[in-house]
Amino acid sequence: MKRLSTFLTIALVMAVPMLVVAQEQAAEEKDALEVGIRGGLGVPVGGITSWNDSLGAKVGWNVGFEVGYFLTREMVLGLGFSFNEFDIESNTASLDIKHRLYTPKLYLKRYFFGESNWVPYVKVYAGLDFPKFATFVVDQGVGKFRQLSYKPGVAAGLGAGVFYYTSDYGGLFAEAEFQHGFTKDVSKTWGGTRYVFGESSSALEVRAGINVFFGSGQ
Repeated sequence: MKRLSTFLTIALVMAVPMLVVAQEQAAEEKDALEVGIRGGLGVPVGGITSWNDSLGAKVGWNVGFEVGYFLTREMVLGLGFSFNEFDIESNTASLDIKHRLYTPKLYLKRYFFGESNWVPYVKVYAGLDFPKFATFVVDQGVGKFRQLSYKPGVAAGLGAGVFYYTSDYGGLFAEAEFQHGFTKDVSKTWGGTRYVFGESSSALEVRAGINVFFGSGQ
């Protein structure tokens, strides 16, 4: 309940300035929706790089999508999802499992349109991080590695990128986004034992993708 309250508070703080800007610019012509897909690198940051001593997360890959509504010509509010899979820095040569991070989010994006086909933008988001990390567990007295799905923690982040129009209805983009998951205290009970995640699930996502616009045009 505390994590949910924190998430709702972050979303409310994001929404207030958005609505003010939307009212001021309501008369402007704008697109209706944007839909984007993307992929790239996921770079773990902070404690998960040395997680549980011998199970530190290493650079992996990520994919995701976003669907947003244009509040004004420049401001977009939407829903997104990202998936990161990290390799593991393990002392156990036979370990062939991965760390995974699932993040549904609510995002706010600000485009800076001009005369050029190149359009920079910034974005912020709030959501939830669901870690599914390889963990050393004890099963009936025998130790083994298992991917545990820990409880979710509140996540927040910010990013910046540049979009390039390849047509009137969409184009390509590249961006970098830093996300921080407040997952230090989340846990998972398995086999009668409670395992605490113990770290913040921070990561830098560097990616490229395709965005398509629907609506009235610019």
